[in-house]
Amino acid sequence: TGKWFYAGPFDNTGGKGFDAVYPPELGVDLKKEYVGKNNEKVVWKEGAFVDGQPNDLLIFGKPELNVYAAAYVYREINVGTDMECPVSLGSDDTLTVWLNGEKIHAENVGRGVAPDQAILKLKLRAGKNTFLMKICQGEGGFGFYFAAKLNEALPVVPLQFEDVSDAAGLGEN
Repeated sequence: TGKWFYAGPFDNTGGKGFDAVYPPELGVDLKKEYVGKNNEKVVWKEGAFVDGQPNDLLIFGKPELNVYAAAYVYREINVGTDMECPVSLGSDDTLTVWLNGEKIHAENVGRGVAPDQAILKLKLRAGKNTFLMKICQGEGGFGFYFAAKLNEALPVVPLQFEDVSDAAGLGEN
């Protein structure tokens, strides 16, 4: 798994951030600059987030930028072969997840962040995979949780078999 990056805040006033499509959802470009909540400049920054523990997103300086806000966290995951990798996710509050640009999970909830609030199997392909999460929050805590369950990851092996029906007397002839 690669480094974490984050971008935000975007507006979540009245809970509108869950359904809103902000620029990171249209494609992640770590060099892009966006207009965020209260017309603040938003750029991607490297985050010192740690896998396997709740990570705080109350990091946007001014107090008014840390309420009714939406933030994105992004990383690249490189693997040597196609595989399925279970992950444990959590969020305070809503959670939306994209893998390689495809939305794979969305839940509009109000809660505190904890492990195993969503358990997904990421269908990773050989090479670079992009992983993006959007977390929207109201008031209070604001954060996310990510842990890959690498000991449960399995390579995707295509089924291979040899047709022996003719040799066994079960074929066309």
